[in-house]
Amino acid sequence: MYFNYEVMVVHVGSKGSLCMYYQGKLRASFPLNDKGLNINTFENHANKMIIDALKDKQSLNFIKMTLLVTLKTDKKKLSVVTEDDEHLENQLLGYTILALIKLKVIDPDGVQEGILICPRKK
Repeated sequence: MYFNYEVMVVHVGSKGSLCMYYQGKLRASFPLNDKGLNINTFENHANKMIIDALKDKQSLNFIKMTLLVTLKTDKKKLSVVTEDDEHLENQLLGYTILALIKLKVIDPDGVQEGILICPRKK
């Protein structure tokens, strides 16, 4: 039997991790530590993705569909874009999820999608 599934690594820091889900699957994970995760930097990158696409005269529906296709792309095909750099792939998926939250496609507190902050067990 052959199982085709993707394995996602949960990046854990001293304070826990920030996990981002889509369709019940973990798509991105970032460590939380004493320095803190600067969510503003991530939001700025997500906003820049949207603004750049709008400057290129892309419609909002096209932007949403492109971002959704990025999330639905399997790991092997996505690695071609990110040049087999897992860190870059993780960031791209994180930015994509935040952009879709900004465009109100993804509910940040959804059951099958959104953001989950996982503090370290004490």
